[in-house]
Amino acid sequence: YLMRSFVEQTLLSYLLAGGLLLLGIFQFWVAVQLRNLSPSAKIPAVFLSSIGLIGFPVGTIINAYILYVLLCKKGRYVLSPEYQEIVRATPDIRYHTSIIIWIVLAIFILMIAAAIIIPMLY
Repeated sequence: YLMRSFVEQTLLSYLLAGGLLLLGIFQFWVAVQLRNLSPSAKIPAVFLSSIGLIGFPVGTIINAYILYVLLCKKGRYVLSPEYQEIVRATPDIRYHTSIIIWIVLAIFILMIAAAIIIPMLY
């Protein structure tokens, strides 16, 4: 009986790991599509952000903002076919992320890493 339980638990662990891997691949695909301003990414991004609202309180705040950006008037326009025509007509214009944004991102990642690592030390 114990061996069967171990086998079932191992199988469930592999299924869960596979499901999370597929979810990660799906999230990566949506991120690439959003980065390319593809209109096909809007519905999957809204779906993933809606699920992310469950992560109270930080996940709720971040995903509520993502939903706002995707569904506001400007967000709808940027992900529209009309905007895609503008992008195609002006290939020499590229957006460059500010150094301040990169610094804030680095600090945020360091804070998350600290929140994971520091409790492990005690």
